[in-house]
Amino acid sequence: MSQGLTIHDLTCRFGDHTALDRVSLEVGGGEFMSILGPSGCGKSTLLRCIAGLESGTGAIRIGTRDVHDLAPKDRGIAFVFQSYALYPHMSSAANIAAPLRMTDLSALGRAPGLWRLSPRARRTRAEIAAEVARVAEMLQIGPYLHRRPGQLSGGQQQRVALGRALIRRPSLFLLDEPLANLDAALRNRTRTELRGLQRRIGATTLFVTHDQGEAMAMSDRIALMFEGRVRQVGTPDQLFRDPADLDVARFLSQPHLNEVDADMIRAHIGDATSSRPILIGGAPLRDLAGTVAFRPEDASIRQAARPGLPGLPCTVDHAEHAGHDANLFVRLRDGTRCVIRIPSSAMPDWPEGRDGVVHFDLSAARAYDASQGIAAPRRAVA
Repeated sequence: MSQGLTIHDLTCRFGDHTALDRVSLEVGGGEFMSILGPSGCGKSTLLRCIAGLESGTGAIRIGTRDVHDLAPKDRGIAFVFQSYALYPHMSSAANIAAPLRMTDLSALGRAPGLWRLSPRARRTRAEIAAEVARVAEMLQIGPYLHRRPGQLSGGQQQRVALGRALIRRPSLFLLDEPLANLDAALRNRTRTELRGLQRRIGATTLFVTHDQGEAMAMSDRIALMFEGRVRQVGTPDQLFRDPADLDVARFLSQPHLNEVDADMIRAHIGDATSSRPILIGGAPLRDLAGTVAFRPEDASIRQAARPGLPGLPCTVDHAEHAGHDANLFVRLRDGTRCVIRIPSSAMPDWPEGRDGVVHFDLSAARAYDASQGIAAPRRAVA
């Protein structure tokens, strides 16, 4: 059974720079957790501290074992780097076998030719070859075992690197952007294969990425980091539907998130209908201060406001074709720019300079205190 990972108050500094600031995180046994965040937020440093490649203060436990003071080789961890770090002079089979050759074979057993003199070395080498064949079959790279890394595609190299990690049967997999060097089509296909493989072997996995779409597609849960701190942890659906603060909302809504001042919204639509208060994300609009955020797909545009459906007057700036859909850029009366997702076939209906009215899904929008970046308090209606 796979073991879980517990990190408590992990801090790592490089001179005056704090790379990790009291990071605490729990990963369940067999869970696939993505560490997501912008470049420089501490994602890779977190993995390197867990692996023992960087030092820091705090507690790191794999299962019930405290590994903080253990050498990297004693932690039972497999690390797959973005560059794959394969030995270029070795075949794929030799690359995969390398960890076991170093741990299970003596110097005599590794010596070219001399290993044949030792029955024990012959037996161990046969066992290692069987393990290589097992892993290669799992990763579907059997036909490439005789090739060197330079003779493999990016996706094949990535699977060889995974095989080298898998053959150790580690307690924990650490994957540092292993798909970043692949082209888009291969990346999408490989991430599906990687997630399927992780489910089959049930390995506890931490996967570092800066691609929110990749994290959403693969993860059981996501830990989103900014500036060395974990800002929010949850399932992909939890983070997407209820971001903890404006930074999280912006990052998970790339490339566009609409941010409109709550006072401006009240000025145009009021704070109540004839029968009940207007709610934004479940919070009364009359109580909100700061910023109301909503995604382009939760907005629409009409040429005129519909009775009973309040909207924000706007003027079209331009539209950008995005395949089946298009992004319509508009400017509200106070100068705020918004983006609305429309069918690309509707682009001719919205030329530059045309006036319209923006509507957005009040239940999907969220309100944030712009000065602190945290969700605005939701107070009961008086």
